[in-house]
Amino acid sequence: MSEAGDANLSSLAKAMEPFNGADLTGVFEDAQQIDRLRADLAEIAAPGLVTVMVGSAGGGLSGTFAGPDGFIEGWRDFLDTFATFRNDIVDYVEANPDTILILSRQRATTATGGVEMDNEAAAIFRFGDGQLREIEFHLDREGAERAAGIDAG
Repeated sequence: MSEAGDANLSSLAKAMEPFNGADLTGVFEDAQQIDRLRADLAEIAAPGLVTVMVGSAGGGLSGTFAGPDGFIEGWRDFLDTFATFRNDIVDYVEANPDTILILSRQRATTATGGVEMDNEAAAIFRFGDGQLREIEFHLDREGAERAAGIDAG
């Protein structure tokens, strides 16, 4: 990884720590964890931070949210349909010094019907001048790789 990529990754790893291996339905219901996440994001986020939740390749729902509070709102909206939702980080990939792709595996149980899901997903974190400017969460890993400028082949 480049020097800029290392710095961005270090900042990102601290802010995203609550996401790795946790049941996110609990993380986003816990006021202390929300306060910590908001503070960690505020340390690295540009004033105009944008979070985009990108649906599945088949045209699932997508949404755009502003600032650290928008990040939290987007995840709460998404998690409303789940009884449990675990996210395990598999790898970090530097697409370029200002773009880091996080590959993850998501395991979840729906709130209605208890359907179990297992999905390979990814998130793109775009930095500029050492600040986090944009986050995209993708349910389609290959789509995320393409959006990050990485050849998914």
